[in-house]
Amino acid sequence: MNRARFGAIAETSEVSALRGRLHRHLLGAAQGLPAAWRAAVLREVTAHGRSARAPDGDFFARFPPPVWSFLHWVPAARGAADAERAQALALFLHLWEDHLADGQLPASPGNLGMRALAWQEWARAVHGLAAQWGTPARPAAVHAAVYRRSAARRSERSRDGYYRTAARQAALWTLVPAMLAEGGRTASRLGPVVTDFALAWRIVDDLADIDEDAAAGVRGALWWELRPRRRPGPGPEPGSADVGEAERALGRRAARLLDRAARRAERAGLPGWAMEVRTAATGVTAAELTAFRPPSSGRSSRSSARSPSPPPRKERPDWP
Repeated sequence: MNRARFGAIAETSEVSALRGRLHRHLLGAAQGLPAAWRAAVLREVTAHGRSARAPDGDFFARFPPPVWSFLHWVPAARGAADAERAQALALFLHLWEDHLADGQLPASPGNLGMRALAWQEWARAVHGLAAQWGTPARPAAVHAAVYRRSAARRSERSRDGYYRTAARQAALWTLVPAMLAEGGRTASRLGPVVTDFALAWRIVDDLADIDEDAAAGVRGALWWELRPRRRPGPGPEPGSADVGEAERALGRRAARLLDRAARRAERAGLPGWAMEVRTAATGVTAAELTAFRPPSSGRSSRSSARSPSPPPRKERPDWP
């Protein structure tokens, strides 16, 4: 299969400037570390996205724009420093804790101290934002608890359970969108857009890591997509016919999630955000169409993507 990947999103200059501010918020938070730990942590943080144009790194180049760019597209959030700081630290914590858990980052005093400091700064930013917007601060504790439970020892028993866990792991990312809705600053809820995109991203990432996951015995999206009797062990055997069909099914699932996310963004009155999501979806759709082209046939291939359906009367769960 021509494995799915997101289409390249062309950022506006304002969105790129926002990404730069998110990075500076992260660097600012790191300044609160003891001097003995600060240099090593900053070396790690600034190693990401470093270039001639970004000598101090660009940490949030690792995150597709739709999970943070709503801060630009929603007028009420534009330029809100506490909202930017809260979202930057939410994204950072997810990646930092994941890398501490899988050993990509050593559990050094500095790295553990940065995690603790990021939690403190995230809470401070969220409470400041709640006071500024006149919204309750309690949802912060709820979102943090959901995230922490999902990031702890996982024991999914079904494919739906796998996606529910993935959706809950995005709970920190959806707090600021939830606060915008709670304060009446958006026409509809934005959190489901971020959740749908995050789930599609999980699928795309799992498809990219099929070989590594199989070798490590990881039960990713592909393992759960296979029929139970076709699961040879914790990790599926790459290259089999069953795996190819599962890959195609996952491509369709990711495409549906992205289509739903884009339609939700459009209903919220945020066409710029929706366009980012639809642009990301082009790579997924292209991979799906390539995978479905019949071999040795002169007939044109048919897209398996469903036609967009009317908005449902009732919101569906934030997992597929």
